[in-house]
Amino acid sequence: MSGIEVAGIVLAALPLFVEAAKGYSQGADSIRKVASRRERDQKLADFYSEFYWELFQLDRQLQAVVDNLPTLSDARKAELFVQVRQDDWKPGADVSQALFDFFGAKEDFDAFLVVMSRVAQLLCQIVKDPSIHISSGDLDQSKMVNKLKSFAFDMEAGQTSATFIERLRFWKKDKDRKICLKNLGTWNKRLFRLIEEARREPTPKNTATTSPGIPSSNVRMLSQKLYRALAKCWRSCNCNGRHEARFCLKFRGGTNAKSDTVEVDLDFVVLVRADQASPPGWREGTVAIRPNSTVHDDRSLLQRICDAIDCSGSADDCLQLLVEDSETDQAVWQLRSLPRRLPKSVTAQSVSLHWMLENAIMLPLATKRRLAVIFAHSLLGLHDSHWLRNGLDKSHIFFFCDSKGTPDFLRPYLSTVFIEDSGAVLAEKPDLTQFHRNKSILALGILLIELHAGRCIESFRTPGDLQDVNRNTDWLVADHVVKTLEDECSFGYRYAVQACLDTHWIPAGQRVSLEDIATRSGLYQDVIQPLEEELSFLFREKL
Repeated sequence: MSGIEVAGIVLAALPLFVEAAKGYSQGADSIRKVASRRERDQKLADFYSEFYWELFQLDRQLQAVVDNLPTLSDARKAELFVQVRQDDWKPGADVSQALFDFFGAKEDFDAFLVVMSRVAQLLCQIVKDPSIHISSGDLDQSKMVNKLKSFAFDMEAGQTSATFIERLRFWKKDKDRKICLKNLGTWNKRLFRLIEEARREPTPKNTATTSPGIPSSNVRMLSQKLYRALAKCWRSCNCNGRHEARFCLKFRGGTNAKSDTVEVDLDFVVLVRADQASPPGWREGTVAIRPNSTVHDDRSLLQRICDAIDCSGSADDCLQLLVEDSETDQAVWQLRSLPRRLPKSVTAQSVSLHWMLENAIMLPLATKRRLAVIFAHSLLGLHDSHWLRNGLDKSHIFFFCDSKGTPDFLRPYLSTVFIEDSGAVLAEKPDLTQFHRNKSILALGILLIELHAGRCIESFRTPGDLQDVNRNTDWLVADHVVKTLEDECSFGYRYAVQACLDTHWIPAGQRVSLEDIATRSGLYQDVIQPLEEELSFLFREKL
């Protein structure tokens, strides 16, 4: 019997097992409410529940394989489902080729057939166990369902019968059943990993053009110009002490549909030192950079940031700044203020991501996944610039709190100090002693691990790591930690983290720079998209 035929038998048999276990489960809830005096009956009920769950998972995964078979039409896929449901599996050459194409390599295809063969053996082993009262003759769907329903009702009424010999046989087989179920679960997980890896298999990327949906470098170029324009306003300030600024990483950047121009909008807060008698506070603002426009709103040319902020105390308004970009220079304008959007408590209270990780502040999974998407997008839009000169550093990421002291995790802010050099970041000489080829992408991968685990990467260091802490320590620790997350998070999330650590989409030995479209495309397709897909799948959200 060929491997394809084995896969077909498993597909065909699954509905029988699933429907039978489902039929039993209809009475399972009421059974568990009655204190049974027969331990064997309860144990058998538990076995059927576990068995049903494993079969349900297996059935879902094999359906996913059929759904994703390339080159097969929807009609052909529907036909396959009808065949396996009617125990009439006829694997043609088209199905064999489609399965081979889906897994992409002979090794993966062979591994799939091995998994299917092992699953078939385990199902046969369970059927052959006389102590659970499932015989080969019961594999008719109606007989199986009726048998299990009858058992469920008899158990509820306390009318099940089992001789001493039968009970003895059942308990003697208990260990074997547990091993069999555990093995079925193990092979289920292996099948899941195999299918997910096939679905995530990187496809050759066309580096000549930008794929649809991949942000262009224009957003990054505008963010650079925005930094330089604001730096002039900050450096010309004569106040005692420099005004710290924090810019929201959930920025808006893209093409304006009306004008067909690329624009970038950032929300920010600026630290205002009022006087010695009152504490400093944060003044809210928003800034946009656009090409020179013929539209002239009420505006005033801004030379110093101090001219825009009210140093006499807090304000209820939100500053609105506009940077007009010409080919040679950028002009900063102050526009009419907007109503304040942040709560007034923002003037004092904020917490850093570093502090939260150090204090083991646990975040809901949805919050973690939202932040992962925001951080990944911010790297793509602000890479290799003064905005991220320290990378995505947890010590420079803050969350402002609402009036109740609860941090707003949907709007992380990056602390920024405008330095003297307003030009572009100079290309650094590559450090050939570092294992990783791009420190910004590495920083993102480490941040994703820290977000998921709720701990700083430093807390994962072993005594051996602490003996020689160097520039490669965090990469080595992260590469070890991500492999331990197999049972804690989805394959898609782990795939995104591993892609950050390995940058596998760029051939070994080549430079990894976000200035190159191949690197940006890989970051978008292998990191950002898996994170977005998981957020959409789990929480039906899109940021």
